[in-house]
Amino acid sequence: MKHPALSLDEKRRVDYLSAVASIVYADENVAESELGVIQDLCKVLELSPEATARVIEATKHKPEWTQAAFDELRAAGLGVPLVTDAIIVAFADGRLTLGETKGLAAMAHLVGVTTAQIALIARFVDAEVGSELPSEPGDGQLARELAEALAKEAIPSGGHHPVRWLYEHLARKSASLKE
Repeated sequence: MKHPALSLDEKRRVDYLSAVASIVYADENVAESELGVIQDLCKVLELSPEATARVIEATKHKPEWTQAAFDELRAAGLGVPLVTDAIIVAFADGRLTLGETKGLAAMAHLVGVTTAQIALIARFVDAEVGSELPSEPGDGQLARELAEALAKEAIPSGGHHPVRWLYEHLARKSASLKE
């Protein structure tokens, strides 16, 4: 099965993957496993070496997302694939940081993906590629934590609601790991 973003021209595929790659910047810690997933996605989307370099560069900068760019992706039917690819990248290092969570929530909102859909996508990612991801603290744990948090904090119809519980949960977890 071909990736749905292959229907875009190369410039738009670079924009698509740059948005996905921006999740790597969200925690300001670029793991080799995350870069590996980005490079794999560049190959899947058949990017030239120059285009791949532009996508990798996107991991080093705070994203400058515009609603218009995401409206275009949503109109092309690429909202769910975009969030799916971003979750794969976010899970690649075996942890989900507060910054990545915020980035995923913001990205999902911009392409019209609900928190319930994010939870389903996370379970899909876990089922499809979970065995290839680091398993900290346990197999499927990231998807389960994300799904639980998102189930407790639904986006009300008609607007975006931040996933505060998840942010607080991850902040507490991160603080406890540092102790």
